[in-house]
Amino acid sequence: MRLIHTLSAGLLAGVLLAPAGGAAAAAPVAPVTAEQAEETGVLRFDVKRAGSKIGTHQLTFRRKGERLTVTVDIDLAVGIGPITFFRYSHDNTTTWEGGRLVAMTTRTDDDGTAYRVDAKRLDDGRLQVRTQEDTKVVDGTVLPSTYWIAATTEADKLLNTQKGTVDDITVEADGVDTVETADGAVQAQRYVIHGALDTHIWYRDMGRWVGLAFDARGERITYHLTEHSGYLPTEPPQPNQS
Repeated sequence: MRLIHTLSAGLLAGVLLAPAGGAAAAAPVAPVTAEQAEETGVLRFDVKRAGSKIGTHQLTFRRKGERLTVTVDIDLAVGIGPITFFRYSHDNTTTWEGGRLVAMTTRTDDDGTAYRVDAKRLDDGRLQVRTQEDTKVVDGTVLPSTYWIAATTEADKLLNTQKGTVDDITVEADGVDTVETADGAVQAQRYVIHGALDTHIWYRDMGRWVGLAFDARGERITYHLTEHSGYLPTEPPQPNQS
């Protein structure tokens, strides 16, 4: 897996022109520091229903120092030919600083039903979560239901990124399976997250998310990893973490 570094050093201050007939001289450029460097990565799944592709689920990571922004784009459609029976889209942006979630914005269209969630960290460390229905304050340590964080398997609650609710869950390890990925077959630990919807999720070594499955409307929905490139964290950057 190739690590992609996008380095932003800023613009040159300018070119200093010598007197007429002289040589031009350029101002020195300072080296890029770790705080100025930006790392990016992409994790992408094909989503299938009963074995047929119905869309994609992509996560894009952008890290600059202790600040991490994760965007999630989900686009699903079920139909026959030009006729669409069901459509689902979800856009989600979470911002992390110093290992903590500081903001989250999500917009969802669940087959015509719209949801929105806006969350921000308060001075006391808790999260204020606003939806169409209400505004509440929740524990600032709760993880959002975005699954890329390996500690999800140790959680007993998740912040629902579609509805803004805090859902009670239980997680159990359920054996090791062979999972097909962009790199071929890998061994991955399967966990079952029990909640409003029982979800099977697979993590390979180092806690990297590689698969997911659940049942919806009488059909099995499965995630197949098709791309994993660049910077792919399994936890938010911690303070002073290189």
